[in-house]
Amino acid sequence: RDQVNIPENQTLLDDWISDTYCPNDGGNGAYIGYSGNVLLPNFLVDSIFYLLQSSVDISEEFEAVVSTGIHLHTVSYPDGNVPLLLNQEKVIDAVLAPGHLTAGLNEAQNAWWFIVAPYNTNTYQTYSLDSLGQVTLVQEITVGGAIATTSNWDIGQAVFSPDMSLWANNTEQNGILLFDFDNTTGELSNYREIHYPNMDLATGLCFSPSGRFLYTTSGDYLYQIDLHSTDTLGRVYDLGFERFPSPTDGWPVGLGYMFTGPDCRIYVSPGTSSDFLHVIFAPDLLQEDCQFVSGAIQSPTNLAFNLPNLPNYRYLTGCDPTIGWDIPVSTEAPEVEKPIRIFPNPSTGQSQLTLPSGHSYTDLQVLDINGRVVQQQVISTTEHMLTLDAVALPVGTYVVRLQYAGGADFLRWVVQ
Repeated sequence: RDQVNIPENQTLLDDWISDTYCPNDGGNGAYIGYSGNVLLPNFLVDSIFYLLQSSVDISEEFEAVVSTGIHLHTVSYPDGNVPLLLNQEKVIDAVLAPGHLTAGLNEAQNAWWFIVAPYNTNTYQTYSLDSLGQVTLVQEITVGGAIATTSNWDIGQAVFSPDMSLWANNTEQNGILLFDFDNTTGELSNYREIHYPNMDLATGLCFSPSGRFLYTTSGDYLYQIDLHSTDTLGRVYDLGFERFPSPTDGWPVGLGYMFTGPDCRIYVSPGTSSDFLHVIFAPDLLQEDCQFVSGAIQSPTNLAFNLPNLPNYRYLTGCDPTIGWDIPVSTEAPEVEKPIRIFPNPSTGQSQLTLPSGHSYTDLQVLDINGRVVQQQVISTTEHMLTLDAVALPVGTYVVRLQYAGGADFLRWVVQ
């Protein structure tokens, strides 16, 4: 609500995608790159900020949308109100994979790290942005096959862990690309991939404040990944599927980018042009104890798919769980009954299905994609944990039907 704009005679980027992004006449409706910019404070002067911005264009060589380089805009708020654009320069002149920009504070606390990838390569470059606005290439690493392509990167999010020991990037073909990160030298190492269901729609990515868990959104699915677990399948926990119409205008609310707020909660964007946010109230707790609440906050206006890319709240002191906000529901998790969950999901053996206390379910059926019942059992109202056995089932997606007197509830169960 306190948004202010740079004066109209000061333009950030002069390219056709930026020009048609928000035209008055409707125009082409082109979208600039997701995570194509990141706003960073200056360490020496409180009123100065840096905006790193990725320019976007269509490459005839690659027949794809690419970044044509990184621009640095220096913005000042001399009176704390009207922003002034002090300087603009192109600091990286190269064809890069678009978007996926994030930044983190170096060990000496005098520069920001950010990472880019030349398009259609397996190369990652670490740059530093210091307090004088100087951008320097510091490290470069080459791993695996060609990864930085539009069909792979698309709209995924990249993040540093809170302690700056890891850098992760959410991609469609390779899943989460996870690197160890040296916060002193800027070096990436120990490349590995984390695969999860539905990653062909890879979108948001966020570490929990302790760094133990990674949360990822993929389309309308939300997953928690336990980085402390050695079980490569069981460490991926399905937190559910979210898509519902906004009561304001009926537009669908899904799952998009995620950011840890100053209050240590994770705020999940809707992934659409809608007016609801989701909240993970206790992101350092395992599985459903993380208290994911769908549609927890209704925003005063529609969000353009995702929250602004501001990953560095309280970058010197870390987040503070005692912070409260004057926003309904956001200051503390509501008292809610634990939802029905299947874990692990996907499964290669047995999964546990948890039921809330006071449930009225009487029967359980597992149906295959043709609607045939392949498993069934009677449920007592005193039972709160049931076992689903995947050992004898073919690989595929199944529907778990929970019958009660007035109808039935349904859950998705994947057998690998």
